[in-house]
Amino acid sequence: MFQYFDINEILISSYWGANILTILLFITALIVFAKPDKTLYKVLFTLVLISYTVLLNINISHSVHVFSGIILITFALWPSTNENFKITWEFLRYYICWLYFSAFLWKIIHLGFFQAEYGYEAFTDNLSWYIYQNPEDLLTKLYLYLVKHKLILNIGAKVIILLEGAFIIGFFTKKMDHYLVLSLLIIHISTFIFVDVMFFELFILVIPFITLNTWAKIDKLKDAIFYSFKKSKSIKI
Repeated sequence: MFQYFDINEILISSYWGANILTILLFITALIVFAKPDKTLYKVLFTLVLISYTVLLNINISHSVHVFSGIILITFALWPSTNENFKITWEFLRYYICWLYFSAFLWKIIHLGFFQAEYGYEAFTDNLSWYIYQNPEDLLTKLYLYLVKHKLILNIGAKVIILLEGAFIIGFFTKKMDHYLVLSLLIIHISTFIFVDVMFFELFILVIPFITLNTWAKIDKLKDAIFYSFKKSKSIKI
């Protein structure tokens, strides 16, 4: 649609169009912080962010996912009432569970999980360039060790896939949410180190799994920090 209606030409190739898009992205974000109860501004920010993301992919001719996690979060923030927000926030949590569980299903259906050397193949295919270009690097020494002991890579890949599958637990209970947060972090840190794929923006998706008790502790910590700051400012020398 962006290509068909020449939106790329209007917003990127045009000097004024590009500047207007940049200013809109900045201003709508600020307004959302200033007026979080106004749905219209949140919708506008999401649409501008999506437009920016689509245009980024079009112009670099390569699919990147830098804003995907943030975009998902912004959808959940659209409601202006507490009741509606609770519903969308709950939906976001279940949707994230589905995202990771579906990644597990994909590898099961397409038999990736059952390939004996799945981890080794993914590792060598993505990190051979690093070993070649950094022969003396400490990380290269670790990589070469893993190449010689590929069983570690193959078992590690199976563990990561099972951690994706573990997100089905989130559909039945919230008592394991702290483990799902840990699973999400392990999945993406491991794929960065051992597969050279880093979806760093998806770390934001741990937020819906943070419990109310944890938020209460964070709130108390915030109040304590502000109290200490005000107290130090009130002390006269």
